Amino acid sequence: MMRAWENMAAAWTGSVSLAETMAASGEVIAARTLKIGRALADPLNGDWRELNRMMPEKLVAMGEAQAAMALDLARLHADSLRVWATICGMAAAGRPPTLRQAGALLSRMAAGQARAAHIGERALAPARRRVTANARRLRG
Repeated sequence: MMRAWENMAAAWTGSVSLAETMAASGEVIAARTLKIGRALADPLNGDWRELNRMMPEKLVAMGEAQAAMALDLARLHADSLRVWATICGMAAAGRPPTLRQAGALLSRMAAGQARAAHIGERALAPARRRVTANARRLRG
């Protein structure tokens, strides 16, 4: 039962992270749009340092997110294969699983679901770090 509450709390944390990222993204987009407009109006005095940060930081964040997701998905896939191997072993035994076996299987499946719930949050983390840092920097 406690695990269910932990999973719900983890989902809430992921939602808060997403909301913070979205809010900070709006700030960064607004600030940078002004900088782009100013640079177009007066190219010699544009904030080229800021504007030149935009693409490289996105590429790095996307690469980090993809690496995190690839690793998490590989682990999730391996866990799923172990679950299926356990189920096949139970089916091949020619008898129903014991309560202990069934409980262990359900626990493993629940743990896999909990890990799956965190994949998006871990993938969002690199972008969240950068966009919230950019918002703080551009505010001050």
